[in-house]
Amino acid sequence: MDEHTRDDSVGPPIRGSPTGWRPTEDRWEHGTLRRATVHGVRLYNVGEYHESHDCFENVWPSVNKSYRQGTGFERPATSL
Repeated sequence: MDEHTRDDSVGPPIRGSPTGWRPTEDRWEHGTLRRATVHGVRLYNVGEYHESHDCFENVWPSVNKSYRQGTGFERPATSL
């Protein structure tokens, strides 16, 4: 998956402020976040579930951190 995890050329979001986008810095939190997500969805859609899981693992820590900030919620969504 290494060839799919680094792309600093990915532009800003079309609208809004999705998780991982830092508007004050005009950049993504990680050059990998959006590309890894898109690639993971493509893999999942063709039945490559294990490989898709690997892509999403690169994204989850950032998403979970943003989701929990200020909520007092410390459990991952999968434990609900």
